[in-house]
Amino acid sequence: MKAVLFKNPSSLSSSFIVQEDVGTNFYDILHYHPEYQLTTINKGEGTLFAGDKIDRFKPDDVFLFSPNLPHVFRNDYSYYESPQIGAAHGISAYFKSDSFGNDFFELPEVHNIKGLLENSDGGIRFRGVGLERIQAALTTLKGLNELERFVQFLNLLEDLSQSFEHHKISGINYKNPSREIDNHRINLAFEYVMKNFHDTINLVQVSEIASMSPASFSRFFKQRTRKTFSRFVNEVRIGNACQLLQKGKHTIYQIAYSSGYNNLSNFNRQFKNIMTYSPREYIQKMNLPSST
Repeated sequence: MKAVLFKNPSSLSSSFIVQEDVGTNFYDILHYHPEYQLTTINKGEGTLFAGDKIDRFKPDDVFLFSPNLPHVFRNDYSYYESPQIGAAHGISAYFKSDSFGNDFFELPEVHNIKGLLENSDGGIRFRGVGLERIQAALTTLKGLNELERFVQFLNLLEDLSQSFEHHKISGINYKNPSREIDNHRINLAFEYVMKNFHDTINLVQVSEIASMSPASFSRFFKQRTRKTFSRFVNEVRIGNACQLLQKGKHTIYQIAYSSGYNNLSNFNRQFKNIMTYSPREYIQKMNLPSST
C-alpha cells in the first residue's frame, strides 16, 4: 500500500467537480491532489489525518483542504468489523485556483473567497451554528444546470468565508507535494494502528514496517504529527472507547479491554488525559446509557 497522487476525473461541462461518496467506509489511503477539496461529512466518524495533524471527524463537519495536502478520513474500527452500506456518506467539491479563469479571484467581487483560499494552506475546519446549510448546498449542486451550479458554488464559498469560524488543521504549509516515501511510512504506521489498536502495539514492529529504527521512527512520527506515537495510539484507542460508550451495550471494563487496555486504572487515566473527563463523567456529560 502506498500514499498516492489522487487524480480526480476532469469534467468538460463544469469548471469544478462534485463527488458524492456513499459506502461502508471512506477511501482510506493517505493521498493528495492538486485541487482544493471542500468536504462535508453527512454520515460516519473516525480519525482524520491531514498534513501533520491527527484529529477526529464526525457528521456535519466541514473541511477545506488546500492543494497537495496529504489527508485521509479513516473510519473507526467498527465500520470495518461490521460493514454497512451507507454508513459513510460525504460530499466533496474539487476545484483549482484557475478553474474559473486565471485572474478570476482578482475580481473585487470575490475578494472574500480569495482570502479564504489564501488562508487554507494546511487545511481548515469550519465551526459554528448553521453548517448544515453548507451540507445542503453541496448536496443540491449535482441537480442544477451548469450556470446554477456555478452561482450556487460561489455563494457557498462566500457563505463559508463570512459566516463561520475556521481553524487551521495542519501547522505546515504544503505548497509542493510531500515526499512520497514519508507519506508511505506514515500510511503504513497509521494502517497498522487502526487495525491492531485493540491488541498490544509493538513500536519495534511498527518501525520495521516503516523500514526505520525505533528511535528514528519515533522522531519522524513526532515531526510529522506533532505528537508522540504513544499519544496517537492512545487517541485511537480512546476514540474507539467513546464509540462503545455511546452505544451503552458494554461495561466500562469490557470497553477498556476491547480498546487495548488490560488495566482499568490505566484506561481511566488515559481517557481523562485525552477527553478531560473520566469514562463515567463522559457518560453523564453526554447523557449516555449507563455502563457499569
